Amino acid sequence: MDEDLRGYQSYWKRIARHVSLSEAGKQLGLRASQLSAFERGNAHDLTEEQIAAYIAWLESIEVPEPVEQDIEETG
Repeated sequence: MDEDLRGYQSYWKRIARHVSLSEAGKQLGLRASQLSAFERGNAHDLTEEQIAAYIAWLESIEVPEPVEQDIEETG
């Protein structure tokens, strides 16, 4: 899979799970800046094993259900 696409997809997986870069980095023993560079498609020093671990970790987190909010109508 294209490196840029994997980074882009991991960004949206992370956002959908409400996970910060710093939280992900702490869980995986990586720097948030490394993960950020990967997600943006910039030069990074992550190995294939680290990338696979990052994606697997993200996929292991359940996506929270959306919360319905009551919206008052004005008028």
